Amino acid sequence: MKRRTLILAIAALPALPTLSAQTATPIHVYKNASCDCCTGWVKHLSSAGFAVQVTTTDDTTAIRKRVGIPDAFGACHTATVEGYAIGPDFRAGTWPGFSP
Repeated sequence: MKRRTLILAIAALPALPTLSAQTATPIHVYKNASCDCCTGWVKHLSSAGFAVQVTTTDDTTAIRKRVGIPDAFGACHTATVEGYAIGPDFRAGTWPGFSP
């Protein structure tokens, strides 16, 4: 009897709903090569589950201007995610709508 139950259970497996694999939210980070805080920010985002793409640059000013971040909010690193430009104050899990 136990064997029949096992066979029926295995046969029913394809009928179970499949769980869709969630993909990590891509985030593109622009950072200075020699900056430790930039490297730490990338590690923070990656460990939080974001799919981090890194572009190393000596001048983040041009990047910030291109994505619309005013000079007053300039830093050694910035990023773009889901059409938004974000700065170094972004911490994963603290802003609604931005989750890995």
